[in-house]
Amino acid sequence: MVPGTGRAALAPDESFRERLEMDSPDFLDLAEALSEQTALLLQEAPTA
Repeated sequence: MVPGTGRAALAPDESFRERLEMDSPDFLDLAEALSEQTALLLQEAPTA
């Protein structure tokens, strides 16, 4: 965990990924791990 990034440190309008300084592959790994651990399907947001 990046110092100063506890749940209370994240503003409602702040990007979770940017706050934790995660690049795209790291964020994808996190999303996949969450999906596996929770048995929830995490889908990509539609792009316009």
